[in-house]
Amino acid sequence: MRSSVRTAREHNSTEKAFQSLLNELESRLPEPVDFTHLARRHGFSQSTFRRLWNKQIAVPPARYVMEHRLQHAGRLLTNTDLSVSEIAARIHFEDPLYFSRKFRSFSGLPPTEFRRRYRNPTSAGLPDAQRSVQRHHHSGYKR
Repeated sequence: MRSSVRTAREHNSTEKAFQSLLNELESRLPEPVDFTHLARRHGFSQSTFRRLWNKQIAVPPARYVMEHRLQHAGRLLTNTDLSVSEIAARIHFEDPLYFSRKFRSFSGLPPTEFRRRYRNPTSAGLPDAQRSVQRHHHSGYKR
């Protein structure tokens, strides 16, 4: 009985640490991500991180980050006057043309068309643009 209580506590502790890792990752998504360093900082070996990630999230870590960055790019396109090149640089794409291809693949529209169609003149929120991005691309997270 004691070992099952200890195992449950360890599981809860691991889940909390992994959730903390995800929270940190999401708060730093526009920045480059070193998953090995992130895992170590939260007390996970690379293999434990990979096992927990695969259990919790339906897509590989790099794709998760890419999708979140592209969602952020959609918000920047609809809420700012930044150029496509500036947005690409902000989300760590060195090549604006590569960013444009990835964004089109993700959202179904090139960045300039996405901006034109979903531009938010008041910058008060993005329900239409967010729905569009989600409608055009669903990555299926398990959480």
